[in-house]
Amino acid sequence: MKESDLYTWPSSYFPFRKYLDHQNCRIFIIENIEHNYKWLKEVKNEIKETDYFFVICGWFFDEAAAKKSKFAIESLGLNPKQFFIMFNNQEENIFGFEHQLTGDVINQNAWLDERKFKITNSKKKYKALYTARRSEFKRHFLCSKIYNLALAAGGNNHGKDVCEIPDCANDPDKKYSRTEMVSLINESECGLCLSEVEGACFSSSEYLLCGTPVVSTQSQGGRDFWYNINNSIITEADPDDVAKAVDRVKGKYFNPKNIRSFHIKQMMLCRIKFIKALSDIFERHKVEISPQSFFEDFFYEKMRKSKHRDEVVDMFKN
Repeated sequence: MKESDLYTWPSSYFPFRKYLDHQNCRIFIIENIEHNYKWLKEVKNEIKETDYFFVICGWFFDEAAAKKSKFAIESLGLNPKQFFIMFNNQEENIFGFEHQLTGDVINQNAWLDERKFKITNSKKKYKALYTARRSEFKRHFLCSKIYNLALAAGGNNHGKDVCEIPDCANDPDKKYSRTEMVSLINESECGLCLSEVEGACFSSSEYLLCGTPVVSTQSQGGRDFWYNINNSIITEADPDDVAKAVDRVKGKYFNPKNIRSFHIKQMMLCRIKFIKALSDIFERHKVEISPQSFFEDFFYEKMRKSKHRDEVVDMFKN
């Protein structure tokens, strides 16, 4: 493997957060190791042995991603123990383990703010809602057989070509506010997740936090971490099968309050694992701060912020 095999952030702005700046140690939150390779290479000699990186997996952390992450760390002469990878499910955890990477299953959807989503008991207007930008991998064609479909497809497509979308009963290009999105979810009998591979898919958990069951195809990337027989139906990647699964939703009793409460319990378990990892670092470096209080005080939805590359480099150079 060589450097050219790595995909790095194409924009000067990318997810980066200085999480803790203490005299005994520093903690940063980044997304994907290989994507950060270029700036890590520039500051590798300035990274202290008391610097730690919590790594969010923004995409399916497959075996290739594990190999590239290991290569990035080793080729730069960095200590893999300083990178704690937050895998989205057990499959990813296994790939990391096989390549001697440190981490635990802490699904990125645990960082959604559950207080911003709610059950409104609205009258159902739509049989199904698909919240997905117009990218080919979202496979909108799979919901083409659904009658009375709602689409929220007006999100940022990150400069990629847009795909065709099926007819729907609402304006698919509308950019919904958070409040409007919560209303739309509650007005739908189920939420759709139709990609084959991606990350943990925030919209999947947004549905569940609103007490709305999910119809999903088989997937890799971590959204399946949240599914069980009481909150979802898993179907084949075929338009007819997806439509049939949507029809089954109404005939199967899903309890909205139970869907939401169980999802929040899963979120809390992930957060407890994160706080435990945080506590280990604090104890190791005698940081006399309550990990629980620190987490609560500095919780930030999705745990990401955007930083310019120059600002990131300056944190280590100066």
